[in-house]
Amino acid sequence: MGTLTAGGLEVRAEGGQLQIAREGRVKKIVPEVSHLSFNGPYVASLGVPVLYITERAVFEMRADANGEARLTLIEIAPGVDLQRDVLAQCATPIAVAPDLRTMDACLFRPGPFSIATAG
Repeated sequence: MGTLTAGGLEVRAEGGQLQIAREGRVKKIVPEVSHLSFNGPYVASLGVPVLYITERAVFEMRADANGEARLTLIEIAPGVDLQRDVLAQCATPIAVAPDLRTMDACLFRPGPFSIATAG
């Protein structure tokens, strides 16, 4: 998915945290689109895991209490405010996983990293 917003977004990764210097003007998570190139709920209904990864959050299609696929926030970047920087930047309600995790801080430090040493 790339970034959660577009149109002027400026972010910095410093000290193992993500800082949003300027929010984008265009929200990418919206309730309806005019053209569908990938149907996440349908793919999830087939038992295939569906993830949407952005610079500040990771979302997964998960079944809600009624068994319907629903976009659920499962990870958030360190330094990011859940309400202001994620939920308020989505133009449709998003479920928050009860086991919401913080993304690994090594992703927000300069230089290369090894998956074997992440964490």
